[in-house]
Formats: sequence, C-alpha cells, structure tokens
Amino acid sequence: RNLPKHQARKRKNERKKLKVPNESQHTTTNPSNDLHQTDGASQSIESEEHALQEKYDESSISEDSSRSMVEIWHCRKRIRNVQESIQLSDSVIPRIWQENTLNAVLNCAKEAFAILNHYKHGELDINLGRELSLALFTLVQLSMQSGPVAGGKPGYFKRCGSDVAKMALRFLEDAFPEDVLRIIGFTEKQSDAIQKWKSNAQKGIERDKAPSKSVLKKRTKNRK
Repeated sequence: RNLPKHQARKRKNERKKLKVPNESQHTTTNPSNDLHQTDGASQSIESEEHALQEKYDESSISEDSSRSMVEIWHCRKRIRNVQESIQLSDSVIPRIWQENTLNAVLNCAKEAFAILNHYKHGELDINLGRELSLALFTLVQLSMQSGPVAGGKPGYFKRCGSDVAKMALRFLEDAFPEDVLRIIGFTEKQSDAIQKWKSNAQKGIERDKAPSKSVLKKRTKNRK
C-alpha cells in the first residue's frame, strides 16, 4: 500500500534506527585480561582453557612439530583426562580423593615442571609454556574444590576436618615447593593463590577439628 510521502519518510527513518550493527562493530574481550582481576579467576581460566583445548588438539601435532611441542601436547592431554575424571567423580571420601585426584594432579604437576625446567633456556615457545602453566593451575584449582573440599571457594578447609587439611597441605608442598613455583610459570596471582591454600590447610590442621556434621553425613551417604 502506497503511503503519503511524509509517512514513508518516517517509516524509513524508523528502519534505520532499528538496524543491527554488523559483527565487525562488536568488541570482543580476551578472557586472559580477566585472569588477574579475581582471586582464582575460575570463570576466566575455564574460558581460556576451553579455547586452548581446541587450539592444541591432536591435529596440531605433526612429524615436523618440535619435541617440546609434542611433550607439552602429551602433558596437556594428560591434564585434560585428569580434569574430566575429577569432574565426573562425586566421591567425598578423603582416601579416594587423595588416591584418584591429588596423586593424579601431583603427577601432572611433576611432568609439567620437568618439561618447563628442561626447556627453560629459550628452547620453548613462551606462549606454549604459558598455556601449559595455565592448564596446570586450572587443574590444581579444581582439585582444591572437589571431593571432601567441594564448593564454590577453592582451598576452603574449615568444615572438612584436619585429616583432609593434612592431605591437601602435603599435596601442595610436594607439588609446589618454592623453587618449583619460580619455574612453573604461574602468574603472581596464581602463585599467591597456591600459597593461600597452603596457609588455609595449615590453619585447618592446627584447628584439629573433626569434619562438620554436614560433611560427615555426605561421607556416610557416599559410602552406601
């Protein structure tokens, strides 16, 4: 239906106002920019880790790949497998957590440290090293909020009992002594988080308290 000229002009102007900008006008944010903004920065780390998983998959490894890249890829694959295992587990029994989670993460940490330490004199692409460090930290953070310490805040040992706090502290000290933290490539925020979890675990040991009633109830239910 033909509209009078003044109404047609009005309709045309309305269409212009409703026009959606194209994709090139949208701004994107780099998840790594948020990495230093929050303690743990779990959401940013998980987002970046997902991107890294897609970038360094099996298709990126070829006969021409450097030895360091191949070793990092195998370590990253091992980290992903342990991460998936932790996410699928619903056990809150301390012994199972120690055997299936802490010991597995400790092995990943030792392998990552061996790679980064071996190639630390300029033989390793700096981005590959950072990506491996990020993947490892993500895994450690997950371990500190799973099993008997499951919750929204990693490294919280006030309700789990001193036995679990001892397991956590032994794991953190074995995996990340001071000399390892200097080489492993964690950011300052990440290193501070590791130290904070150690401190929290030590305090949990010193409190020398049994697990809370709610935690004991979950353990009893988990054993059935």
